[in-house]
Amino acid sequence: MSFSAGTLFVTGDIIAQQFVEQRGLKSQFYRTLRLEDLGPSTAIWYRSLKILC
Repeated sequence: MSFSAGTLFVTGDIIAQQFVEQRGLKSQFYRTLRLEDLGPSTAIWYRSLKILC
């Protein structure tokens, strides 16, 4: 679940950089890596919310 959350974060950031911000090949690689690190913590957050509700 954390892998899929990280993958979705990275995919969304690449789409945002390419199409919304129109950066082309000058994408911010380190920004994308930082977002990928949010995947596991987001998965833990959703698991804890599932337990609470």
